[in-house]
Amino acid sequence: MKTISRKRDLDKITKLSVKFGRLSEANLRAKTREFRERIQKGETLDDLLPEAFGVSRVAARRILGYAPFDVQVMGGIALHQGTIVEMKAGEGKTITETMPVYLNALTGKGVHVITTNDYLAKRDATWVGPIFELLGLTVGFVTQGSTPEERRAAYQKDVTYVTNQEVGFDYLRDHLVRDPAARVLGGLNFGIVDEVDSILIDEARTPLIIAEPQEGSSETFPHFAAIAAMLEEGKDYTVDRREKSVELTESGVKEVERLLGERLFEAADDTRLYQFYQALRAKSLFEKDRDYIVQEERVVIVDEFTGRLMPDRRFMDDIHQAIEAKEGVKVRENERVVATITFQNFFRLYEKLSGMSGTVATSKEEFQPVLIGTRSVEMSAEVSKALLSRDVPHQVLNAKHAHEEAEEVAKAGEPGLITVATNMAGRGTDIIIGPEATARGGLHVIGTERHESRRIDGQLRGRSGRQGAPGSSQFFVSFEDDLIQLYAPDRLWEVFDGADLPEDRPVYHELLLASVDEAQDAAERMHFDARQYLYRFDEILDRQRSLVYREREAIVDNAFGADGVLALLGSALPLSVSFPASDAPGRAEARGALLTAIDELWVEHLAVIGELQDSINLITYGEEDPLVTYTTKAHELFEQFRNNVVDKVKGALLV
Repeated sequence: MKTISRKRDLDKITKLSVKFGRLSEANLRAKTREFRERIQKGETLDDLLPEAFGVSRVAARRILGYAPFDVQVMGGIALHQGTIVEMKAGEGKTITETMPVYLNALTGKGVHVITTNDYLAKRDATWVGPIFELLGLTVGFVTQGSTPEERRAAYQKDVTYVTNQEVGFDYLRDHLVRDPAARVLGGLNFGIVDEVDSILIDEARTPLIIAEPQEGSSETFPHFAAIAAMLEEGKDYTVDRREKSVELTESGVKEVERLLGERLFEAADDTRLYQFYQALRAKSLFEKDRDYIVQEERVVIVDEFTGRLMPDRRFMDDIHQAIEAKEGVKVRENERVVATITFQNFFRLYEKLSGMSGTVATSKEEFQPVLIGTRSVEMSAEVSKALLSRDVPHQVLNAKHAHEEAEEVAKAGEPGLITVATNMAGRGTDIIIGPEATARGGLHVIGTERHESRRIDGQLRGRSGRQGAPGSSQFFVSFEDDLIQLYAPDRLWEVFDGADLPEDRPVYHELLLASVDEAQDAAERMHFDARQYLYRFDEILDRQRSLVYREREAIVDNAFGADGVLALLGSALPLSVSFPASDAPGRAEARGALLTAIDELWVEHLAVIGELQDSINLITYGEEDPLVTYTTKAHELFEQFRNNVVDKVKGALLV
């Protein structure tokens, strides 16, 4: 039925576009005022859709020189309806979203267009923003370097372009302020998530976390890192790279205690034992130039899915400190979580949410431009070294050269140019294929290995053959690739183990191709289970977080006054302690005491909940589901948190 309805709307929009095409710019802008007045009188956005899309279509033609195609209009209607729209790479997602963005911005509640990187946020706001400005709307964008004042101003615009990271962190930061004027985000009305698969699937396992330094024993990590470096894998410890875990052998335990000169495994305090295991994990599971780089004496995380640096993020659970010690840079103080949320739960806060996703279909001549895609900085360096050894000119684009990204990727379509890039070239960057390169076959994409997710492979393939242009792609797979080592079916090894395979030329076999697909299936299933597991656990914390944030917001906004304090504290508060309306200092003191108690104890609660999540699968309760056990204990901990808040406020007010 929706498809039929969209077709009817398309017919209306097409006719109205012709009609509105005769209007002057002033009259087009006047349509926006008219639409807003009609909304105030009771008309719905659905009522206005054909006219608003028609006006937006005309504005796009005036600004860009072309209007959205019919298929893009249909996609825009689907986005307005809160669905996920699949559009192939290069099919014009940015112009498709302009129509539903304009329609929903008419409410005055704001629209967020959520992208995967700062380059896209700024580019799209600059590129299509003039369409909205022609129609009398305001447009802004937020990037990592935006100040609080710039963020507040951008979010107050009718349309805001922002990355998923920035809007998520702004939400968390807004719930840490004590002055309502310090908030920047405002409401969460309508959001369109570009590359929704990347944000809600690939990044779902990594929660947003705001942490602050706390006193800790960071001086132990260099010592533990030195001990871990002396241990031998297979003899002293084993590594399960699929489960990302390490385990000391019996002889390894003895060797560690000999090197440390203490009975580490019999100590009453297991903190040092935990830190040692993190040092061993840092050595065995985290690789430089793949998971992180060392830049200016700092360990900086490399995003697994985009290949971009994340300078403001740290690995949690002491892993970052363990890596710092491993790399010989200054070990920063321990940190504690003060606010956290997953993308899945954050985006549920929007009144309406839709998304776009790009999948691609695969489509050589001499001097054809070539893009070589790698999974890590380390691999891009190896490929570059191999090309240099053969005197093959090329350019390199990875996390270490991110500041040159837009310029270098744009040049990747020039005839004869070879570009070596990490995942960062897969999304949100513009490769321009000129007539000469097109005549030579377009861009040829080479993947040095297959990713655990087909979507990431698809993003790389999507750099070629965009919008009907010629192009081609080719992937190479090695038995040594992580994907094959960790996820390939057993029968692959049964057939090829011990086989005399040539090292210097490719091997083609149906079993190999099928095994790669099966390995990706296995990896995607495991990651899907991990996302579901994380979501189910985080859903419980999300309910607690929502309640705490709602109460805290009311306190900051002065909506939680003296009566609220008295109701919270109950009859235990002496009657002599009261806060009449005229007693502003008393009311301020009560609110201050509440905020202090909530903030300090919520941080402690997050730490305890984190420990519970880490330990829940290690505890056996017969046949009981770990989630059931976690739910019960989390509820008990939350009740304890609330009781502790009451006790802390009583103590502060009765001193």
